[in-house]
Amino acid sequence: MRKNVIALSLLFFAFTIFQTPAAEAASKKHDNSNYDAHELKAPMELGGVPTYPGKTQFQAGVITPNAVGGCTYNQRFITEEDTNTLLGWYRQALTGNWKVDPTSTAGTTIAARDRDKNLFQLTVFSSYPSGKHFRTEYLIIFKAAKPE
Repeated sequence: MRKNVIALSLLFFAFTIFQTPAAEAASKKHDNSNYDAHELKAPMELGGVPTYPGKTQFQAGVITPNAVGGCTYNQRFITEEDTNTLLGWYRQALTGNWKVDPTSTAGTTIAARDRDKNLFQLTVFSSYPSGKHFRTEYLIIFKAAKPE
């Protein structure tokens, strides 16, 4: 799975660098500001999203401030806890202020929406034993609702 993501990322990167002159001219005719992304150097506080209390390490992040539907944050972390511990904690922590999509709680993804219509998604990519602990990689996506 991870190799597929890396391969797709490289393909997209190559496609954007080696655009044909016709494709480049066409892209200049359209407003692509919705896709302007900026790297995050540190994790961001995400309006009402609980912060996992376990030992975590921020790996990478991207903010897309002008995304259609609202500013979007993507943040990738690793933790020493296993998948079930991480998912269980988020399921419990999101109750109350968030409406968790019941169809998203069976696998390795949790999706939820709060009262302000902000969207949250947690996806666990991999988890495996690493010494006395686990190494679990996960992604948090937060889409802030646009003010009406």
